[in-house]
Amino acid sequence: MSTRLLVLALACAVICGCRRKAQPAETAAPPAPVAMPRNEPGATVSLEQLNQALKMHYEVSPIVPDDLTVLVRAKIIPSVPPPPPGKKYFVDKQKVEVRLVNQ
Repeated sequence: MSTRLLVLALACAVICGCRRKAQPAETAAPPAPVAMPRNEPGATVSLEQLNQALKMHYEVSPIVPDDLTVLVRAKIIPSVPPPPPGKKYFVDKQKVEVRLVNQ
């Protein structure tokens, strides 16, 4: 009886040990572009979407850009939207976020 248990235990160990190993994850693909509203009447890009795009860029490149045109060149956003009147975009490198500040 103990021989059968030993053979059964060894067979289970061999079967469990011979499973296919999981394939290693492929290298990180470039981030998909952020879905921005197109030129529809009243469509605006929110600050939240710009922050999301900035964080996506930061995941790929550990350098926080000085301005948002880097996100356009990296094809993360289609274009830099115009800020509201009297405001401009400011990239806070410490917090890795985009803010609106007075001009």
